[in-house]
Amino acid sequence: MSLINSFLKEVQEAANRTFPQATTTYQVIRSTHLYFRAVIDEDTFIDIYFNPDTGRKDFALIHQGDRVYGTDNLQGWHYHPFNDADRHIPCQEPSAKDVFQEMKKITEMIRRHFT
Repeated sequence: MSLINSFLKEVQEAANRTFPQATTTYQVIRSTHLYFRAVIDEDTFIDIYFNPDTGRKDFALIHQGDRVYGTDNLQGWHYHPFNDADRHIPCQEPSAKDVFQEMKKITEMIRRHFT
């Protein structure tokens, strides 16, 4: 199984478990780039990028057009915390499951505070 297929399976399973109501789409470009999106509601979605050639992974939670949380490995693994998504806080590489669980907590906070 290719790295893209393996990562896609991991991401799809995490998305389905964490956000079963989400609509997911993905695109593989030249077997070197994976773009994955999970639309949670009309204001909120998750974008994921993976490049197996460079090892680059990027997870972003977008709400009303702004990144509200994310984690990626550009210049080492770090996350962008909720309410301060421009900040970089070093961390260990998370699993897709861990990232989706954190995003679930954040979307629940957003719903409680903004609806």
